[in-house]
Amino acid sequence: MLQRPKLPHSPIVAKTSWIIFGGCRNCISFTGSTGKDPVSSQLTIVQLLPQLNAGGVERGTLEINRALVAEGHRSIVISGGGQLVPQLQNEGGEHVQMQVWKKSPLTLANVGKLRRWMRDVQPDIMHARSRVPAWVTWLAWRKMAAASRPRFMTTAHGMNRPNVYSKIMTYGEQVI
Repeated sequence: MLQRPKLPHSPIVAKTSWIIFGGCRNCISFTGSTGKDPVSSQLTIVQLLPQLNAGGVERGTLEINRALVAEGHRSIVISGGGQLVPQLQNEGGEHVQMQVWKKSPLTLANVGKLRRWMRDVQPDIMHARSRVPAWVTWLAWRKMAAASRPRFMTTAHGMNRPNVYSKIMTYGEQVI
C-alpha cells in the first residue's frame, strides 16, 4: 500500500489526501488509474471553484494547494479570480481565470474551452468544489476519451437542496 505523505492537519486536507494518496481500496484504483504513482510521481491536480475570495471553500482550496505543493505536485486552481489569487500563487499554486461560476446558460459556453484546456494540460485529477464548476467540468470531462481524461472528483460542502442542479455533486468518481 502507498504511504500517505505527512500533510497539514485539517479535515479537508486529510480526506482529500486520503483519496489522492490511496487511503482506501476505492481510492487506490482512483489514483492508480492516472497511470502514475501518487507518492513518487508529480501529479497535476486542478481544483475548480467559483471565485477565490474569503470563505470556507476558498480556505480549503488554499490548504489543499499548500499540501500539494509541499509534496512536489503541481496545483492549479481554475476560478473567476478573486482577492486570494496572489496568496495562492505566492504559495506555489497556479491560477487559471475562467468563467466557471455564473449561474447562467452563457457559462456553458466554457465547456469546450475547458475540454481543450484539459487536453492541452493533461491534468491527473479535476476536483470540482462547487455546483456550477462541477457542471462545466463534468460536461467537458464526459466527452473526452476515457483513456485520456483525468479523474473527476467533487466535494459537497454542506447540504444543498435535493434537486437536479445539486445532484452534480454526486457525479464525481470520488465524492468528499
